Amino acid sequence: MSSVFAQITDLFGEEDTTTVTDPQSTKAEVPHSNVKVTFLSQDPDPVEPGEFVELRFRVENFGIKPVNTVVFNLELQYPFSFADPEKKYVDIGTLGARQTEEDSAILFWRLKVDDNAAEGEEEFTLIYNTEKYGVILDDEPTFKIRVRGRESILGVESIETIPPQPKPGDQVQVRVTLKNLAESSIDEVKVKLVLDETSVAPLTSASEKVIREILPGKTESVLFDLIVPPDAESKVNLIPLQIEYMDKFNQEHVVEAKFGLTVYSPPEYELVKDESNVFLSEQQGTVVLSVSNTGTSDINFVVLELIPTENYEILSSSKSYLGNIESDDYETAEFEIYTHKLKPGIIPLKVTMKYKDSFNQDFIKEEQMELRIFSKEEARKFGLLPQPPYMSMGIGILVFALLLWYILHRRRKKKHAKAMGQHA
Repeated sequence: MSSVFAQITDLFGEEDTTTVTDPQSTKAEVPHSNVKVTFLSQDPDPVEPGEFVELRFRVENFGIKPVNTVVFNLELQYPFSFADPEKKYVDIGTLGARQTEEDSAILFWRLKVDDNAAEGEEEFTLIYNTEKYGVILDDEPTFKIRVRGRESILGVESIETIPPQPKPGDQVQVRVTLKNLAESSIDEVKVKLVLDETSVAPLTSASEKVIREILPGKTESVLFDLIVPPDAESKVNLIPLQIEYMDKFNQEHVVEAKFGLTVYSPPEYELVKDESNVFLSEQQGTVVLSVSNTGTSDINFVVLELIPTENYEILSSSKSYLGNIESDDYETAEFEIYTHKLKPGIIPLKVTMKYKDSFNQDFIKEEQMELRIFSKEEARKFGLLPQPPYMSMGIGILVFALLLWYILHRRRKKKHAKAMGQHA
């Protein structure tokens, strides 16, 4: 177990019969040497690049004589360095005869791992010196420190939704792309979407997918088929993403993240002229406009503005605030106008509608309603105007004349019939 690099004297204090002519290169047995060194632990195990690791050893003397002036030190190579260079040597003094188990000496070092250290098992050498000899502990099994890649060895490279903003009733695909940032493969990668508190649901596949292996530096993607219910409201669904995988040391890791899936139903409405008592040229009256929400999302902060034109003047306020209109609901606005001298026909009522959607985006739409202007004759024909008094009187006279003619005509017929009877 030992390589001797100094003049050797046995543990009984007598000069050894074996001499070393070239102590730097020749190995020899140390008689009666019963010092045993056991590697107890590294903490953490494994250690990540850029972190500190603590090493502990147990030193026991199974011999029948003490070993004096025992000093240990580590011989380090990249990627390790001492956290405190002054504590490179550990002096345990005298190791007593039969000093074992609970009475053994404990060694402790704290090391720094380089930021760019590669994954794997790195070897180091332990040396101890006594007042009579020195020993390099380099036989099998060798001492090793396990180095693991950083915790973020699996990264979420991208999350894509197709389409980017699905509407209620749409099917949507979510593609999750992962990248292995480590220098070794990772296995049994499980990717799960937690959809319990969202307004989307799996369509033709499960909400969990498995990737058997991702090679170092490579990317892999999983695709989830989802559907948005027809009655889903417009909002951002915050979907938890859970990823589990195994590293090269068969240790399980869990990565949790969240991403947003935006369900968006653009506002849909119908603007109509609900009623009007204005239908003549040079007439004052009220025009009632109605806004109906025909979509699945709310229409918020609705303002209707009637724009004046050469055909009419606005006598009331030109703006009417309707507030929020929920799905399948409506609101009305009234405007007092006065029509100028116009020919019979259709004139446009120009309207500007301002509103916000569920995500507080502003919309301005210019609309146009139709207002029909009748002649008075047409208005009377369709019952929009009462008949004038002289026409009513004329009709009455005509009816009376017809009735009088009918009565006189009946009397003449009766007289004629009677005369004909007497003559016979």
